[in-house]
Amino acid sequence: MCPRRVCQYAVLVAVVGFLFAAFLAGDPWPFGADSRVRLGAIKDADAVVGVLLLVPGFLYTRLGLADRHSISGRLRALPRAVANVCIAVIAVVAAAVASGLSGGWVQFAFATMVVLPLAAATLLLYRRRPASHTAELVRLGAPRWLDGSTVGRVRADARFFSVLGGGR
Repeated sequence: MCPRRVCQYAVLVAVVGFLFAAFLAGDPWPFGADSRVRLGAIKDADAVVGVLLLVPGFLYTRLGLADRHSISGRLRALPRAVANVCIAVIAVVAAAVASGLSGGWVQFAFATMVVLPLAAATLLLYRRRPASHTAELVRLGAPRWLDGSTVGRVRADARFFSVLGGGR
């Protein structure tokens, strides 16, 4: 699973949220005072909830997230968290629409559906990269000698190479 795909998914969730709010409000900017009244009086809330859960939910299944308990899943915990935040925001918006809350609450839910996935995608894009490939393993609890910071203090008993003639 590539973090870039999760970023794309989060941006897509934000775009879907904005477009849903704009279509339901009948206004290109669905976060104004006029739109609040229309968002509070959604006629076919069941259909809106169905499509709202179906489209991003289907795309979530296509992300190919690794098993949480595998090594790959532990190394990619942040992308999984971003995808799960997106699903949670969608569920909150669907609940707000289905419950028939006032327009201000529905508008706030749609605004959250736009802002929170974009913020999570930004966090995923600009997170601090580890200094090396093994630094992430050390952070997760692997031995410190793995990252090479103890060179000179710990002498290895054997060296293994995957290329013929790589040893000294």
